[in-house]
Amino acid sequence: MPNKNTHYKVKNLHGTSKDRYSKKKCECDNWLAHWRNNTKSQRTTCAVLECARKATVGAHVICVDGRMSNEWYIVPFCKYHNHYEKKDEYFLDSRVHLIPVYKLDGCKRG
Repeated sequence: MPNKNTHYKVKNLHGTSKDRYSKKKCECDNWLAHWRNNTKSQRTTCAVLECARKATVGAHVICVDGRMSNEWYIVPFCKYHNHYEKKDEYFLDSRVHLIPVYKLDGCKRG
């Protein structure tokens, strides 16, 4: 059974597709690319534990298990779990790394 000691628990942030949030400071093509460039992962499935759907977006999330600050992170999500009506909290696959939204060393150079 997953718990906060073995898996991150996150909540999707809503309304982050608006322009003021989409203008990140790095040159990655999109948020999913930002996550992949900084993890070097070729993961193709959603990060939500036991979801086998294709990851199509880099979702903005916050960690709600008390282990981290309220910083925003990017993780790969399917469209189902990234939907604006979803207000659930999710455990992530334990192999998934949370990547901060700001520019990092792995970001594509412009």
